[in-house]
Amino acid sequence: REANRIILTEEYNILPLQPHNSDPLLFWKTKRDEGQFWPLIKVVTKFQCIPATSVPCEQLFSSAGELVSEERNRLSPDNVNMLLFLNKNA
Repeated sequence: REANRIILTEEYNILPLQPHNSDPLLFWKTKRDEGQFWPLIKVVTKFQCIPATSVPCEQLFSSAGELVSEERNRLSPDNVNMLLFLNKNA
């Protein structure tokens, strides 16, 4: 089992580098459809969604602080979520 992991990792490491403008999700979807790298795909789907910085989280927290104030303290959590979603996606 350990040998299979080592071989799989070596196979992945010898793949050519992808161009910077390529879509990593499309790369992994293609590999999944081809039946390659199944154990690695599980790890990638778990960790690839983690942002590289905390800036988006801090921006959202700041927007929430501006949205929920003394004047707007009766907003329900669902309404706050919807307003923040609209604020960031508009």
